[in-house]
Amino acid sequence: MNTQTKSIIVLSVLLILFIGWRFMSVDRDVRQIHQNLSAIAEIVSKSGGESQIESLGRARRLRGYIQDGAELQYLPGRTFRVEGEALAGTVVAARAQVELLEINLRGHEIRVHDDREHAISSVEAHARMVTAGEPSSRSHRYELFWQKVGGDWLLVRSSLIE
Repeated sequence: MNTQTKSIIVLSVLLILFIGWRFMSVDRDVRQIHQNLSAIAEIVSKSGGESQIESLGRARRLRGYIQDGAELQYLPGRTFRVEGEALAGTVVAARAQVELLEINLRGHEIRVHDDREHAISSVEAHARMVTAGEPSSRSHRYELFWQKVGGDWLLVRSSLIE
């Protein structure tokens, strides 16, 4: 083999390795975002009575998935800005008002930007709840904005898709 052929083979192998690495990295990012959203839904869900300490523990776990300063629209016309420990108080107060809350996610589609530091996803969230003995349910489709911070994907904004 001549030098030119060897160079082409080496460059081809390097290109294939780079493309494989790129796809595996994006798949890893997509998996982490999906796992984070599933964890958020599990943390927010409530299966029955719980103490304030349990509720506070869930609120603190939730904080690990949301960027400080995030703006979260959770219902039409209702947005919450995450600032410091304010999330914990809001979560504890909200959980105290419901006896049961089940969150089911469907159709989670994730697009990681080329910079691999930002992503947008959309998901349909179906909530079934019991408040003051009265069952109810609702579904909304959300657009979620994610940012990679220190290797972890954090939620930075959520918006209802009308």
